[in-house]
Amino acid sequence: MLKLTSLFLLLIFANIAHSQTPKVISSDRPGLSDGPDVVGTAVFQLQSGIDFQDNGASGSDTVVNSNVLRYGLSEKVELRANFSLLSVESPGSDQQGIDDVAVGGRVNLIDQTDGWVPALGLQTLLLLPIEGTFTKSDARPLVLLSANFQAHDSGVITTNAGFSYDGISPKVQYNYTLTYTYSLNPKWAVFIEEYGNIVNDNHLSHVDTGLAYTFNKNTIFDLGIGTDINSYVDQTFVSLGVSWRAIP
Repeated sequence: MLKLTSLFLLLIFANIAHSQTPKVISSDRPGLSDGPDVVGTAVFQLQSGIDFQDNGASGSDTVVNSNVLRYGLSEKVELRANFSLLSVESPGSDQQGIDDVAVGGRVNLIDQTDGWVPALGLQTLLLLPIEGTFTKSDARPLVLLSANFQAHDSGVITTNAGFSYDGISPKVQYNYTLTYTYSLNPKWAVFIEEYGNIVNDNHLSHVDTGLAYTFNKNTIFDLGIGTDINSYVDQTFVSLGVSWRAIP
């Protein structure tokens, strides 16, 4: 255990001298994959999006406004706060309220890819039992390891692997993503992604695709569409978003 702890600390502080705030904003949007990078010292970043979901046979429609606030404590560590506003329209009922609220942070373990060695980041969040329509009974952790692999000059593969709890039962949920992003030019990028979760023997999987437009060095707009690939679920969605940062 002492050796593992020492290795973990070494990864955290390795290459600190070589890290610096990116010249152009980098966002976790679009898609579900979170990258391993951090925003930079004293940089504030907002990532906000709205998802329109058609839940098929259930007859319900869902609108989710998801928001992520990021603040850089250093070139290797950032604080994060997430919250979502949820609206569900079903036959005979409408519900609105706050859904997930989470606080935590991310540590950039390895800053850049080097051959087969990926860029790595470790993210931990605590999802809080906020009072409201969609309240969960308990606080619950979410732990995520993210990696970037340079596929070629214009392509990046991002993977996430982690676990969380639903705040209702003690069952653990394992989460994963696999995303390929291709830069068409300095302004435009496209992506395709498969992501899902596993609880006990139940595997729920989705695919999505879309594009991102870098408006300037501090602003990105994005668009995504997706659907499930499970025979027992019938869900499609469209996502629109923006990421913006303020540099001191």
